[in-house]
Amino acid sequence: MSTNYYFKIRTCCKFCGNIEIHIGKRSAGWEPCFQNTKYYETVEEIRKFYNENKEAITIENEYQEILIFDELEKELINWNKNSNNISLHEIRHGDYRDDEGYFFIESEFS
Repeated sequence: MSTNYYFKIRTCCKFCGNIEIHIGKRSAGWEPCFQNTKYYETVEEIRKFYNENKEAITIENEYQEILIFDELEKELINWNKNSNNISLHEIRHGDYRDDEGYFFIESEFS
């Protein structure tokens, strides 16, 4: 079973036209993968994006459950961090790992 995570826009602001921004996905024992967006390209930038915009966004999973950032850290960012995660992903053109080793996908995924 997998779970997708999103930033949901609560107000019309600088993100007009976007109602959700895909953060990433986790699945069973696989390592998490993150969506490269025009707003962030690394996990550190995801943290910064959230802190700069938390008044205008919420974090939700695909089951419409609202999370606080600490829960996102636990449920996605640090998912199975201390285990020998098996990578579900092979790096394709445009995909990469950030400086912390997190896997980012350039193309849209769900």
